[in-house]
Amino acid sequence: SALKSGQKSVNDKSVKFSEPVTNRYVLALTIFSIVVLLHAAVLYSMGAWLWGREHYQFFPIVLLGSATFAWFRLRDTEWTITPGLSIRVMLYGLASATLFGFGILAKSRWVGTIAFIGMLWTAIWFMGGKTMARHLKGPVFVLLLAVPLPLNLDLSLIINLQKMASNVASNLLDVRNVVHSISGVAIRTLDKEFMVEEACSGIHSLFSCVTVMVFWAAFFRYGLIRLALTISQTIFWVMLANTARVFITIFAHARWGTELDTGWQHEFLGMATYLGALGLALSTDQLFRFLAPVGVHAFAKNEIHYGNLGNSTGYYAQTVEPTLRKIRRFFDKPRFQPKAGLIITLLS
Repeated sequence: SALKSGQKSVNDKSVKFSEPVTNRYVLALTIFSIVVLLHAAVLYSMGAWLWGREHYQFFPIVLLGSATFAWFRLRDTEWTITPGLSIRVMLYGLASATLFGFGILAKSRWVGTIAFIGMLWTAIWFMGGKTMARHLKGPVFVLLLAVPLPLNLDLSLIINLQKMASNVASNLLDVRNVVHSISGVAIRTLDKEFMVEEACSGIHSLFSCVTVMVFWAAFFRYGLIRLALTISQTIFWVMLANTARVFITIFAHARWGTELDTGWQHEFLGMATYLGALGLALSTDQLFRFLAPVGVHAFAKNEIHYGNLGNSTGYYAQTVEPTLRKIRRFFDKPRFQPKAGLIITLLS
C-alpha cells in the first residue's frame, strides 16, 4: 500500500469518522438546535400567520427545499475546518442578536424571523468558515422566500395586480371589439359581470413562480445582478399570463358563450397559464445564459495575467481586488478556535 502507517485514503468511503470529525457534526447539530429553540416562539407565530394567508401557504415547500438543497450541497463535501470565532462571526452575531432583541421589544414576528436567518448564517460561518458559507449561501437565503412582505405590502400588491389585470384585459377586449364596461376590478359584458377577485389577481402564481426561479438561480449559483434579472423577467411573464387568463375567460364567454370562470375549465386554464408563465421564465433564463454564460471572472482565479485584461478590469484586478482580499482575510481570520469536544462538554 502506498499509504503510510496510520493514514487513510480520503476517498475510502468505508472509513468511519474520527472522533474530532464526529464532534464537529454533533456540535453543528447542537448549535442548530439551540438557534431554532431560541427563535421557536417567533417561528411558530410566523408559521401560523403564513398558514392563515392562502398566498403564503407554500412556505413548507420552501423549508423542505432549503433543507434538501443544503443536504445535497454538503453530501460530498469534506468538512475539515475547525470552528472559529472571527470578527465577521462576531459582527454577524451582534447584528442578529440586536435584530432579535428589537423584534421581541417591538413584538414583530417579521423582524424575529429575519434575526433567525441571520443567526443561522452566523452559526454556519462559525462552524465552517468561508468554505461552508460558500456551499450553504443558497440554501440559507432561499429561506427569505418564506418571509412575507413587510407592512402588509402583499395586500397592496394584490390590489394593484387586480387593477392591472382588469385594465389590460379591458384594453384587449376593446381591440377585439367586445362590448363591455369596467368599474374598478369588475368587467361587465352585455349579459354577465366578471369580478377579478384576489385569487384571480395572480398573486399565487407570482409567489410560486418566483420561488421556483429563485431555487433555480440558487442551484446555479447566480450572482445578485443575474438573480434580480431572473426575478424581474419572471414577474413580467406571470403578470402577462394572468392578464391573458382574465382576457381569455371574458372573451370566450362574449364570443362563444363558453364558461371558463367556473369548474374544471377554470382550473385547467389557470394551470395552463401558470405553466406557460413558468416555461417562458425558464426559456428567457436560458436565453440570458446563452448571451452571458454563468461563470466567474478569469482574473479571480488567476487564469490569465493582469496585463491581458482591459483597462478598467485590469485596474480592478491589480488594485481593488487584492485590497478586498486583505480586508476579507482580516475579518475571516479566526481569533479563537475552540475544540468541538470542549464546546459540546460545556453545552451539556
